[in-house]
Amino acid sequence: MIPHEVADFKSSPMEKRLAEFCREIDKSDIDRIAQIADGLIKSPPIRDIAAFRRDNVYNWGRSGEVIADYLIGQANRDLQRAGSA
Repeated sequence: MIPHEVADFKSSPMEKRLAEFCREIDKSDIDRIAQIADGLIKSPPIRDIAAFRRDNVYNWGRSGEVIADYLIGQANRDLQRAGSA
């Protein structure tokens, strides 16, 4: 696989996924914001939010644990390197 920068894409992979999940609102929509929000609530662009989350959000519900484990591992490696120096 050839690595790419986000700037290489017309839209990032996350922007494409977000387009499935939400609607972009600009200044011209301000007067209709309540109507737009109500429409999105009644008929969301994506119905299977759990599948979207599963496919796009890592470590849902346990991110604190994963981050703590990573930081503890990094600290232990640093201590081992310091001890062997």
